[in-house]
Amino acid sequence: MSKQLFTDILLFVLVSLFISLPAGGAEQKVQPVRAGNAPPVLFSGKEPVEITSKRLTARNGKAVFEGNVVVKQGDARLSADWMEVEYSGKGAIENIHARGNVLLKQDGREISSSEALYYRDRGTVVFTGNPVARAKTSTISGSRMVYFIEDGRSVVENSKVIIRNEDGDKDLDNKNENP
Repeated sequence: MSKQLFTDILLFVLVSLFISLPAGGAEQKVQPVRAGNAPPVLFSGKEPVEITSKRLTARNGKAVFEGNVVVKQGDARLSADWMEVEYSGKGAIENIHARGNVLLKQDGREISSSEALYYRDRGTVVFTGNPVARAKTSTISGSRMVYFIEDGRSVVENSKVIIRNEDGDKDLDNKNENP
């Protein structure tokens, strides 16, 4: 299987996982998308990665982008006010720290938050600061979203899911309330 763009995986898994959860909240496993034994990686597609910003400062394997930072690969777009990218000796992206108006968009779906951290060695992306995932018919929000690339699962703390359908909005608020 060829490597796929991380944002495709992230957005698809987050939206699909929560839309398809049964009312009882049982966890659904999603198969990981990786080639062979390759480590989970961000921005792994064949197309080039383009990063634009008002200012770039690079030193010792780190690049700090400031002001209207936009990362594009194919139709995926990650934007933020500030972003720090750490590279390995071979030039591979190891970690990304995005801060301020973070927005990840792909195929009409998006995740917004105040901050996002990608850790290649852990195979995770952590969204904090009021993260919200949106698709055409659903919205998932929480205080913190963690996506585990390796096994394709997501954990949303203090979650709230809104599913829009022909019958109107269905609000699946994950708060303990007595009937």
